[in-house]
Amino acid sequence: ADHGGLELFVLEGDLTESGETLKRGSWLRLPTTRPLDATAGPQGVRLWVKTGHLAHGVAAPVPDAQA
Repeated sequence: ADHGGLELFVLEGDLTESGETLKRGSWLRLPTTRPLDATAGPQGVRLWVKTGHLAHGVAAPVPDAQA
């Protein structure tokens, strides 16, 4: 399902997302086109999650460092 973009922050515990282990203090951002493929660790996980805010975003131009 399209989640409209997703960010999560690991508050406690750990989880594995697409083969990468995220521990306490880890942050993950997924674009709208990539599904979340996550499994909580053996002790569980507590997350802060924000969804839908990346769906309509427009990338701002990066200022030229030499300007």
